[in-house]
Amino acid sequence: MNNWPRWILIALTKHFQTMADDYEIALFIEETNYEKHTKYLEFRMLGPQIREVSHNYYHINVEVNILWSINMNDDDFHEQRRIVGTVLKAMDDICVYDDEDVYWNTLTLLRKQNNDFGQIEADSQIIQGTIEGFFEIKTGG
Repeated sequence: MNNWPRWILIALTKHFQTMADDYEIALFIEETNYEKHTKYLEFRMLGPQIREVSHNYYHINVEVNILWSINMNDDDFHEQRRIVGTVLKAMDDICVYDDEDVYWNTLTLLRKQNNDFGQIEADSQIIQGTIEGFFEIKTGG
């Protein structure tokens, strides 16, 4: 049980890094230093919240929040929708493995939502939004 939060974080960051690599967009983990980019994703995780619902039976809840940020571009004004679509598609059930790379459990997607913030400052061409995924694991000890 002590390793579950780490295994979950590793599974999520690997999953979303693969998605970002495939799209060729920078992905940063919240609270890490990163270079200034005009187009990037930032990964945030809330949790996991681990709750023992009966003896050695647990419910684990995790919220994933992906901030996307791009510069407005009159030549390619569809890029925002492509990025949102790519991240929404990646918000799906995610397998979690232990330290020996053996399957442990699956983060089951309960729901996802898209929040567009639009242009964040009047004097800036940056538009942003978030895509949130809410996941659950049910497991025995």
